[in-house]
Amino acid sequence: MRALEAGEHELAFWQRHVRIGVSLSQLTLGVCLVYTLRYADPSRRGVLLALIGIAFASTLGVNLLPLRRILSGRAAVPFFAAWSALLTLLIVLGSLGDGGGDTPLALLYFMPVVYGAIAYPPGGVIALGIAVVGAAVVTRIVGGGSPGGTLMLGGTLALVTTMCAVSARNHWRTTRSQTALAERLAHLADHDGLTGCLNHRAFHERLRQEAARAVRYERALGLLLVDLDGFKAVNDGHGHPCGDAVLAAVGDVLRATTRDTDIVGRVGGDEFAVLLPETGCDEAHLLAERIRAAVGALREPVPVTASIGVAALPPAHDAATLLAAADVAVYQAKRSGRDYVVVHGDQPAARQQGGSHALLRERVHEVVDGGRLTALFQPIVCLADGSVLGYEALTRVDESSLGPAQWLDLAERAGVRDSLEAAMWRTALAAGPPPDAAVLFLNAGPEALLSGAMAEFRGRLGPHAAIEVSEHDAIADYGLLSGALAPWIGDGARIAVDDMGAGHANLAHVLNLGPHYLKLDRSLVEGLHEHPSRRALLESLITFAARIGSELVAEGVELEQEAEALAAAGVRYAQGYLFGRPQAPWAAVAWRPHGAEAPAGTVG
Repeated sequence: MRALEAGEHELAFWQRHVRIGVSLSQLTLGVCLVYTLRYADPSRRGVLLALIGIAFASTLGVNLLPLRRILSGRAAVPFFAAWSALLTLLIVLGSLGDGGGDTPLALLYFMPVVYGAIAYPPGGVIALGIAVVGAAVVTRIVGGGSPGGTLMLGGTLALVTTMCAVSARNHWRTTRSQTALAERLAHLADHDGLTGCLNHRAFHERLRQEAARAVRYERALGLLLVDLDGFKAVNDGHGHPCGDAVLAAVGDVLRATTRDTDIVGRVGGDEFAVLLPETGCDEAHLLAERIRAAVGALREPVPVTASIGVAALPPAHDAATLLAAADVAVYQAKRSGRDYVVVHGDQPAARQQGGSHALLRERVHEVVDGGRLTALFQPIVCLADGSVLGYEALTRVDESSLGPAQWLDLAERAGVRDSLEAAMWRTALAAGPPPDAAVLFLNAGPEALLSGAMAEFRGRLGPHAAIEVSEHDAIADYGLLSGALAPWIGDGARIAVDDMGAGHANLAHVLNLGPHYLKLDRSLVEGLHEHPSRRALLESLITFAARIGSELVAEGVELEQEAEALAAAGVRYAQGYLFGRPQAPWAAVAWRPHGAEAPAGTVG
C-alpha cells in the first residue's frame, strides 16, 4: 500500500514539473509577443505573431492532455521529445522570420534545454542540447549571422546544456532514491523480516479490504490458516536459529505454491495465513492440500508438517466471521491428529491426510518391533556445585528424519501412541539405573498413564525415578489421573510437571497432581539475565514452588549468564546444552560454577 503511495507521489512530482514547464513557456512567449509588437519589422510581424500563436496554443494544449496516463506509461518520453522538437522548430522559424541569426529571438534556444532539465533524464538533456545547438548554428549560418556570434551562441548553449544535464541528473537521482527509500520503508512496515510475508497488521488490513470488496460485489473469498505442528519441539531440540530457518522455508513454500493474486501473511509465531480472492471453498481446499503436501516434503533444515483450517465467504459474511471460522477449522485439524486439512463445517475425519490408520500403525510397529529406538540421557545438575541430580531419558528413532514429537503424533493418529510410549520407557530402562542414586526422569503423556500401558513397569522404577507428565491433552478428570499415579507414588516414584509456564494445561497439572518437581519452560529461562520481568516472574514461581513443596528445575539453559541468574534467584537445579547434550548413559558432567570445587557425590 505504501509502495503504491510512493508511486503516486512520484507521478504527482512529474505532473507538477510539466505544468511548471508550461508556465515558463507561456511566460517566455508573452515576452516574445511584446518584442514582436514593439520592435519586429512590420513586414514580418504577421508571420511572427502566427508562430507565437501556434507555440502558445501548443503549450496551452498540454494542460488539456491526460498527463497522468501519459506520464505513467511508455508515451512519456515520445511526448517530451515531440514537444521539444515542436518548440525548437518554432524557434528556428521565428529567428529566420525576424531577419536572421542576430535576432534577439535566438535567446529562445535556451528554453527547450532549460525545460529539458526539469523533465528529462541526463542523457535526454544532452541529446536535446546537441540538437538545439545544431539548430542554432544552422539558423545563424543560414540567416547570415557573424562567425563570432555563431561561436558564442553555440558555446553558451553547450555550457547551458552541461549545467542542465547536471541539474537533471540531480533531479532524477533524488527522485529515484526517495522513491526507493519509500518503497523499502513501506516493505519493512508491512512485511515480516524473517519470512518476507505480510506481517500481522498488514495481513489483517488486507483481509478487511478483501472481505469488504467480496461482500460488496458478491464474490467468493477463501482463507487458509496454516499452523505448523510441533514447532516448539523444533526450537527446543534444534535451537532457535533452526526454527527461524524452518519458518523462512515455509514462507518460501507458501509463496511458491500460491498464485500471484493470493495474499500470504505470517500472523503468529508459527502460524501463517493465505487469503484467496475469487476463490470458493472447494478450490481453497485443493490449494490447502497442495500446501500441506509441500510443507510435509520439506527436509531442510528439519522435517515439519502443518495443520490447515479452511473457510470461505460465503457462508461467512464478513472478515471477523471468516477469520473465526478458519480458526475453528485449524483447531479441529490440530485435535484430529495434525497434518490435516479441515474445512469449516466439514467432519474432520473426512479430510484426513498423511496415510491411513493401517499404514501409520505399520510404520510405528516397524519402529517398535524393529529395535530402532535409542535412549539418550541429558543430565540435570545442581547449580551450586555442578553435581548431578539425575538424567532425563530422551528417546530417538534411528535413521529417521522425524523427531520424537512427530513420531508420537503419528502414533496418536494411528491409535498406538500408548504402545510407542511404553516402548520408549522399555528402551530407557534397558540402560539400567543411573549411578550414585541419581533420579531418572521418564516422560509420559496423561493418556498413556490412564490407559494402563505403563503397568508392566510397576515395581521396576524404584524410589529414584520421576514420571514427567508432559502437556499433551488437557485432562477433564484429574481424579482419574491422580488415581493412576498413586501406585507409582506408593512405590517411591516422584512426579514432575514439564514445561511449567508454557501453557494452561501445565498449570492445571500443578494444581491437581502435587508434583515433586516443576520443570521451567525454556521461554522463562532464555535471556533471564537481561529481562527484569522474567526475573520477577521467576521469583514468584520460586515462592509458589516452596509453598507446595516442589523443587524447580530450569530447562533449556544454554548460557553461563542464565545459569548464574537462576542460581542467584534461588533455583537449585537446571538442565540444558550448557551442562550436556542428550548422550549415551551415563556421561559425566564437566561443568562447574565459578569458584566451585568438584563435588564429592551426587545430590539426591
